[in-house]
Amino acid sequence: MMQEQVQVQSGQSIPGDAIRLRIIANSDSAEDQQLKRDIRDEIIQAIAVEVEGIEQAEEARDAIRAAVPEMNEIAQRVIAEKGYSYPVVTDFGLVPFPTKMYGTEVYPAGVYEALRIQIGAAKGQNWWCVLFPPLCFVDMSNGDAVQAKDMETAAITTVAVKDAAGEEQEVEVRSAILDKVSSWWDGLTDSIGGFFA
Repeated sequence: MMQEQVQVQSGQSIPGDAIRLRIIANSDSAEDQQLKRDIRDEIIQAIAVEVEGIEQAEEARDAIRAAVPEMNEIAQRVIAEKGYSYPVVTDFGLVPFPTKMYGTEVYPAGVYEALRIQIGAAKGQNWWCVLFPPLCFVDMSNGDAVQAKDMETAAITTVAVKDAAGEEQEVEVRSAILDKVSSWWDGLTDSIGGFFA
């Protein structure tokens, strides 16, 4: 497990003990990418319940590891509900991540601790966020993770964030995650700095 913080281009960081979620689509077809997002929504909601009230990374790690079979069942259920028959592999451990850019932030490639869900051939674009501390904010206009530093953490269901062109977009935040983040966000930003999904 990486113990140092991952530095991003702006100088902000993701803590070294962060636990990520990586979901890899079967392919880059529009249908497979939508299926990935549908699975993502269900998994984020389920994981939020699993880590609710947990403040230590080791406790979160144990809870997420124990939830792997349930997360696999959720992914299989969503796949079947959407009319597909893809196999799904869900695992937890050290997972390779490609370099990713969200807005102006660059997240370097590396091997990070993560819950990984591979759909079908797992040859499509991936989606990832930080599960713990829970920072999986979802930009509903394009399905990408949204930088937590740009978001208010009040207990609301939607907030506005700016896209790369500076225009506001509607963003839906899963309330279970928002509630968890709201409960300790101010303390984290004071002691550690900004986090990004």
